[in-house]
Amino acid sequence: MVRGMSGSQRWTVEQSRAWREEVGWLMGANYLPRSAQNQLAMWQAETFDLAMIREEFGWAAGAGLNAFRVYLHDLLAVDLPGFLDRLERVCDLASELGHRLILVFFDDCWRPEPRLGPQLPAVPSKHNSRWVQSPGVLSRQRVAEGDTGEVQRLCDYVSAVIERFDGHEAVVMWDLYNEPGNPGEAHDSVGSRYEESLALLEGVFEWARGVGPVKPLTSGLWHHGEPFAALSRRQSALSDVMSFHFYGHPDRLQDHLRRYRSHGAEADVGRVAVCTEYMARTNHNLFFNVTPALKELGIGAIHWGLVRGASNTVFPWDNAVNSGEPRVWHHDLLHADGAAYNGAEVAVLRGLSPRG
Repeated sequence: MVRGMSGSQRWTVEQSRAWREEVGWLMGANYLPRSAQNQLAMWQAETFDLAMIREEFGWAAGAGLNAFRVYLHDLLAVDLPGFLDRLERVCDLASELGHRLILVFFDDCWRPEPRLGPQLPAVPSKHNSRWVQSPGVLSRQRVAEGDTGEVQRLCDYVSAVIERFDGHEAVVMWDLYNEPGNPGEAHDSVGSRYEESLALLEGVFEWARGVGPVKPLTSGLWHHGEPFAALSRRQSALSDVMSFHFYGHPDRLQDHLRRYRSHGAEADVGRVAVCTEYMARTNHNLFFNVTPALKELGIGAIHWGLVRGASNTVFPWDNAVNSGEPRVWHHDLLHADGAAYNGAEVAVLRGLSPRG
């Protein structure tokens, strides 16, 4: 048996509710420093910038936020002691400034072939032009084929991070797999991606449960259609706390929530939920209309993007390259100097803030 696969039990609905009572309402952002074009640029020793992270965490606290969702990457485990040390410094900083962290292990979005070392510069005007999948496409294929060496590598990475940080006060939830099945840049391979992603989804929950974490496990529901419905059912069945993404028109929030909940069993009615991605101005999905609705429903609200930077997420997903300044920012809350894109948005967040 691969080490770390002994497993533990999924949380009950009552445990999820007790967790929410303990941590309170989460309102925050998906976080990447303004200098980093992807996860590797954020965490590799040569480009890790704790001073910048401190500055931006401070800006977020000033805007009323109290949580961040932060992506890790499996390739960083090549220097596991160094990576864990840098992650601990960020966790300690979050605690100091009153932030909670949702840490993300795997991701099917965007570029399929990640590489360590210097990352290519951002493509002008292109949304997330250098974001990389974790693990890469070849790794996912090996896992699906039952390659024990690759399974062990990923299991060891997941286990080491959870063992080290599950007891850290800043860490509030483990988001094991972002948007499994997303075709990324390989839009013609949804079928094969689905099978590979399902194998990895099953694996990462088993590996994580093998550590016996006290913090909840989740994987965000993001797609209703086939073949993703089967993936969504497994995400729902495996998650301790329900999480989902919502970039639609605010009038559709309740319908989307019902459809997301329909993937779960009848026994899951009442399971606590966190919206781990929302806010797309070009979709009229805004702080003014979605954030208050999420708070009223008792659902955590983690929007996409804190500071405009090398990720270029102020541009829409399908924006043309070199198209100039966006007419309306798609994502992100603050300019690179910490000034608000829209002061009224920050006023809304401060008014809703769980910081008091």
